[in-house]
Amino acid sequence: MDSTWITYGPDENCTLALCPASISLYEYRPSLAANTIFIVLFGVALCLHLFQGIKWRSWAFLFAMFWGCVAEMIGYGGRILMWQNPFSFPGFLTQIICITIGPAFFSAAIYLTLSRVVIYLGVEHSRFSPKLYYWLFIPCDVVSLTLQAAGGASSSTSSGNSKAGVDIAIAGLSFQVFTLTVFIGLAVDYAICYARGQHTRPSVAKLPTSFKVFTGFLSLAIILILIRCCYRIDELSNGYSGPLIHDQGLFIGLEGVMIILAAFALNVAHPGPIFGRSRATDLEESKEGMVEIVASLRTRVPQLLRLGTPEAPRAIVIVTAHWSEGNPTISNGKKHNLLYDYYGFPPESYKLKYDAPGSPEVAEEVAQAMKDEGLQPEMDAERGWDHGVFVPMLLIHPAADIPIVQVSVLSSELPSAHFAMGRALSRLRDSNVAIVGSGFASFHNLRIMFSRVAGEPAFRKRNEEWSHAVSRAVKEKDISAREEALSKWREWPGAYEMHPRGGAEHFLPLVVCAGAGGEGQAKSYTDSFMGLDMYSYYWD
Repeated sequence: MDSTWITYGPDENCTLALCPASISLYEYRPSLAANTIFIVLFGVALCLHLFQGIKWRSWAFLFAMFWGCVAEMIGYGGRILMWQNPFSFPGFLTQIICITIGPAFFSAAIYLTLSRVVIYLGVEHSRFSPKLYYWLFIPCDVVSLTLQAAGGASSSTSSGNSKAGVDIAIAGLSFQVFTLTVFIGLAVDYAICYARGQHTRPSVAKLPTSFKVFTGFLSLAIILILIRCCYRIDELSNGYSGPLIHDQGLFIGLEGVMIILAAFALNVAHPGPIFGRSRATDLEESKEGMVEIVASLRTRVPQLLRLGTPEAPRAIVIVTAHWSEGNPTISNGKKHNLLYDYYGFPPESYKLKYDAPGSPEVAEEVAQAMKDEGLQPEMDAERGWDHGVFVPMLLIHPAADIPIVQVSVLSSELPSAHFAMGRALSRLRDSNVAIVGSGFASFHNLRIMFSRVAGEPAFRKRNEEWSHAVSRAVKEKDISAREEALSKWREWPGAYEMHPRGGAEHFLPLVVCAGAGGEGQAKSYTDSFMGLDMYSYYWD
């Protein structure tokens, strides 16, 4: 061959008419059929993801899948340019960058999904907050993507002879493998913790088959991407002169097939059908579904507390579902900041203010009453008021001029201990201190709440039966009979479906209030939420 022919680089001038494909960088002519099929298949996967993403409004998942599929289609388009001319530098550069980074977008979609799995099955089984899965792994994915793109671009300008460029690409792929491995480890750890929790639970609703199929295909996608990454690391380990990079069959099987299968697996493992619409949509629909609850907090509860009258309470003690401690713990600061103990909400929800004062004096009264009841209360002047306090109080009493004392529930979840807390707090009622329980006693199971199960007639019937059981116990006139009934609440049908194991915190404030209610029958009212009746109980 004439030495004036350049086979690689921006100045390449070889064509098939002048040079054999065997002297090109890959030493073969990319398959037109295989690359066309991959473009078509990724196009089909993209259309399916667009349909699913728009239907379920899963925008973050759709964003990741969209750009992953687009990158793959562009990359295989570059390989078709190389079929036309195996020496095409624009074709090579396009495919090496786009096909390399495409799977990183699919990994990002997977990382986003696991946080929703944790919420669905129960945060109580996780060692970490669900938001860790995307706050940790998404940045890692960005680093991996950046390294792979930079390494591919750098090494491609030197026919792979730039060791630094190849090393950067390998570093990006290796980091992706490491990230995926850590992710798999955390996912397996969560699955083990969840399985142990299920084993010790006497009664629990079975996971739907659709969820099992979802997790199976999600796991398959992870494995396929991991196999592909390991192959690419080995392929690039010797730069562009190693044997693997010249084997088109291996590339088609371990790159193309693995990733297109992963893309379709993520169609089956789309979060929408399992978890419903996106968090933002859930919030909008929750706003609509909570109209009655909001109305009651704004009108009914202020009347029950006699706010705006001479009989208004001198302080309000709030037992919150969002604070669990070993011993009853009492906020005793003169002023408490707010604890925004939620995530994924609109920015304005993190700017809410509730400037009511605390009351060290009332906190001391609470502590003394609990000591007299045989409890071992602790004080906490630092912890902020969580959303179980400031969100309802913003609606109940926006004037924020009545002192607030926040009280935790117990991590032991023992009904007897919580009823004893209530007996202690009942003494403060005699000195015009209001006792408020902040929770969701009728139903608090996020896995069901954000799935289609909550709308099924069979579940609504079970929830109605559960609420009737709660009402029978709470409305016992005799306080001893009330305590006895509530001590066995975990034995009631549906108890673990309405409040998962380790997730009783939203029921426990009601037990405290039942102890504080004293003799006499409780009254109740209901508000509709997601088509279910949410019961609130009170004692005059």
